Amino acid sequence: MRKKYSFAEQVAIAKVYEDKLFTYYETLPSIVKVINCTKDKAFQKLDIDFITVKEYSNIARAETLEVKVDFRVKETGNLFVEIGDKGWLNKSKAERLLYVDAESKIGYNIPMCWLREYVREHEEEFESKEVYTSDFGGFNITGLLVPLEQLLTEPIVITEDLTEAI
Repeated sequence: MRKKYSFAEQVAIAKVYEDKLFTYYETLPSIVKVINCTKDKAFQKLDIDFITVKEYSNIARAETLEVKVDFRVKETGNLFVEIGDKGWLNKSKAERLLYVDAESKIGYNIPMCWLREYVREHEEEFESKEVYTSDFGGFNITGLLVPLEQLLTEPIVITEDLTEAI
């Protein structure tokens, strides 16, 4: 049986976490500027939540960030990575993903281009799940259950303690 979700409820929950993360990122000394793009229609179409600007020596580097909040990572040990045309893995144009384990208050900061390639290479190893949202006439989202333990063996995946943020 597929799990049923309300897209509108999920968006409302994500908004609370995005606001907290935005406030938190504004306080980090490593970030010169953070721009909240969540209300900008152009960035919504690109599935980009924030732009962060960091200063390295004498140069500044801006990066786009997509935030995903998950309450079941601690329980399942997996990230739910949406695939297909409607899934954020292919839809988002952000450079980095911040996948937030809301229960453990840990963020996994992952380059999106690397994650796309990683999922393509390992897709057959991951269990596929379908979730259904009743909003907008109803639609299915297919996702892969990507084991967190497996991802954490990759040095490119950065773990962030978000205890102070959320």
